[in-house]
Amino acid sequence: MTQKRHLSPLLELQTRELIRNTSYFIFVIIFPFAMAGMFLLMSEMMKGQADAPDFSPFVMPMALFLAVTGTALTMTAGPLAEVRQSGALRVLSTTPIRKADYLMTYLAVRFIMATVQIIAIVGASVLLNLLPLRDVGRVFVVSLLGLVMFLALGYLMGGRLSSSQLATNLGTLVQLLALFLSGLAIPFAILPDWLTNVIRWIPSTLFGDLIFWASKNPLQQTGAMLSTSIVLAVTVLLVFLAVRSFKWDVE
Repeated sequence: MTQKRHLSPLLELQTRELIRNTSYFIFVIIFPFAMAGMFLLMSEMMKGQADAPDFSPFVMPMALFLAVTGTALTMTAGPLAEVRQSGALRVLSTTPIRKADYLMTYLAVRFIMATVQIIAIVGASVLLNLLPLRDVGRVFVVSLLGLVMFLALGYLMGGRLSSSQLATNLGTLVQLLALFLSGLAIPFAILPDWLTNVIRWIPSTLFGDLIFWASKNPLQQTGAMLSTSIVLAVTVLLVFLAVRSFKWDVE
């Protein structure tokens, strides 16, 4: 019972800490919607022109990808490295609060934040006729799978890197690289075949492809069963590495 009483205050603490860095918090929330709006605007501006590209199939998958990776990487790795760097986790050993409870609530608030973003993006996509209502459940489940995978990666980086600034910058870099190599920002059709044959097997790319599959998007490249198997295997591996290699303090 004592441990359970700690969870509610811890969740409140983690929520305050999550929004403490206002600039990062607002950026992570707004960026997916800003990018989606920009792609929708470009599609509207080019509508009716001969051979004009249609960006609408990329809007929802890209927004979901950015929401998941923004919270799971940028808002996870840097702050976690910061509490380790400050010695806050070391101080926890002198209190009744278990370190495991602290980390569980740390990840929980980020999972909730990303889930709310996913719901908002999926809902907006339905309203804008970018996603059929019948495919909402499948898109939601796939998004949660990708969220767990990237949360494990963010936790791994935050639990190993000794600098919060380095962890934040690396998380942002990984997010952008994963986006541009996933086929969600740069269509595979304009890339050379040798390059697409390589990057299509990157787990982050397979996650993007699963979003295409879940929304019945014709841009899907790889079979859903194979993509799901690889993403699940990588997720399990990342969780294992994150838990086993976590360092409670910065040496």
